[in-house]
Amino acid sequence: MIDLENTGLMRLDRGAMQNWSDLDEAGAPAAPAVRDVVVSLVDAGDRVLVVGPTGIDVVTELADIAGHLSVLTRSIPDGSRYAHAVVNRTNVDVVCGDVLNLETPLGTYDIVLVLDDLARVPSLEDVTPSWRSVFDAVVACVAPGGRLALAVENELGLHRITSLRSRYTKNDNGAWDVVATYDASRPRTSEALDEVLRSTCLVAPRVAGAYPTWDEHTLLAWNLERASASAGRVLDALTLSSPALRRLGADPTRVTRAAVLAGRIRDLPAGWFVVAGRDVVADDAMTIVASVDGSVMTFADTPEGVLTDDGRTLTGPEHGELFGELALDACASGDAARFRALVQQWWRHTQEQAVGDELPGVSADLRLDNLLLVDDVLVPVAAGRASSRLDVAAWTAIVDFVAVLRARGARHLWPAAMDDRTMAATIGAMAGLPLSVDLNALIGERATQLDLPAHDVAGLLAVIERLEEKNAALASRANWFESRLNMRERELRGRAKRQAAELALAARQQETLRKSAEDVRRSLSYRLGNAALGPLKEAKKRVMR
Repeated sequence: MIDLENTGLMRLDRGAMQNWSDLDEAGAPAAPAVRDVVVSLVDAGDRVLVVGPTGIDVVTELADIAGHLSVLTRSIPDGSRYAHAVVNRTNVDVVCGDVLNLETPLGTYDIVLVLDDLARVPSLEDVTPSWRSVFDAVVACVAPGGRLALAVENELGLHRITSLRSRYTKNDNGAWDVVATYDASRPRTSEALDEVLRSTCLVAPRVAGAYPTWDEHTLLAWNLERASASAGRVLDALTLSSPALRRLGADPTRVTRAAVLAGRIRDLPAGWFVVAGRDVVADDAMTIVASVDGSVMTFADTPEGVLTDDGRTLTGPEHGELFGELALDACASGDAARFRALVQQWWRHTQEQAVGDELPGVSADLRLDNLLLVDDVLVPVAAGRASSRLDVAAWTAIVDFVAVLRARGARHLWPAAMDDRTMAATIGAMAGLPLSVDLNALIGERATQLDLPAHDVAGLLAVIERLEEKNAALASRANWFESRLNMRERELRGRAKRQAAELALAARQQETLRKSAEDVRRSLSYRLGNAALGPLKEAKKRVMR
């Protein structure tokens, strides 16, 4: 129960929803790339308003920077969580209510953040408003010269095409967001979103495409329409290597890969991330902010190539092939020779980059889908976080490739019942790697990183098919062991029966001998002999004394 009389820093207003939690129903994850952009927008001392479901870690981080932070949520349970997270802060207040019907107005703020679209902002205690009316209410909270950061979901994004089930048709408690689908005022293209932004007082809006899924957009790509072929290829590689596509059963990669091959990935982002207002400069070049292995990396499109934040310039990636996809294709087609050649080329490249037994940080990320094959040379897209031992980095990349195979439910070269360790060791042997690490530890560490829910029907069906094959193989082994046990049981039963028969025969023979001895004792000759020999035995005993 929520204590309405003692909610700490919380203020209850009109439209507060007592028995509803947006954080419990769908969560509000924020990838490192999104958090990095959001934090960069806030200057020390700014008055900041956070609207709608937002990750608690984002709220607490903003509380450390902002001069004053207000959090507006329609959910009382969520408001209680926010209040408890910032209970010792004097510069934070939490408001539970409907942005359109607040009895006490919020006022204006230097920064207004809406990181999870507007569909979960209005209260459902009243008539459902239109998307545009909610947008106008949020924009009204931006002070003159302030900034707005707004995320808008794309109804035609790849995540919609590949999701396990639509949250708008599954008819559960979360299917309340009428404005998300049936509202004509909602922008459904980047052009429509630009038109909505131009109708406000906000100046110089910047728009980024969010990839690859709405629940976990690990990439923000600014100025997609101005991307060069090189920057587009880097976006392809970063999208397909995103950790969001590595969850077991989460396999939108089939359609995503089709979009990459068709050159349509830029038209199908999961959503758009808009920044408009104070000191926002509309840049002409495409820039990608990516979450890679828990850290944030930036890729800027320049005339010389794609410039990374570690000082490298990726030249010629537009002619490159996605190395991880080549390896997956070789597995899917059953071409063991081709796959062996690819992993051996990868291992040669790895050894060439090493300095002794160490890999420098720029080359430490050896994941196969982090590499582009450009003119028969492997080029890493994202640099590693730090230098690493050669064998650890190589085996970590192989374990990651096995995780990708499992997550996609992809066809591969090995028996379905083969476990991850054996598969990784086999791939390493094909590449020529000596086994010098604890594979079980690497596999266990990798498994802890894949803990988000899955989304895709085709992926789940592929996983189910693979598990059915594995179960069939295990059932076959179980039947073999059962038949061996049955045969051994029959052998033991037969042996026990023979031993019982032999024991019964010996008992009958013993009984026959006993009866024969009794017959002898009862015979006339035995008694007469006993009577005649008796005195002689007594005389012999006396003599012996």
